[in-house]
Amino acid sequence: MVIVVSSLDCGTTVEVMRFAFKTSPQNTTWQDMLDVWQHADDIDIFESGWTFDHFYPIFSDSTGPCLEGWTTLTRVAQLYTN
Repeated sequence: MVIVVSSLDCGTTVEVMRFAFKTSPQNTTWQDMLDVWQHADDIDIFESGWTFDHFYPIFSDSTGPCLEGWTTLTRVAQLYTN
């Protein structure tokens, strides 16, 4: 978490900036996905991780594998702390 303090004409404000990461579950493997989440979990600045919930790849080869979003989140929630 990063705390940003700014001084404005109307006084001093404190705002919190949060950082997250997003993974693309298309055209990848479970092991590659878990490796990315493991590395991100080891970096303290990330507060959360995200993935999409589409059943088919939407940005590339639509014949390749696409890990289902809710199943992916369930699996990584069991393994990692953040």
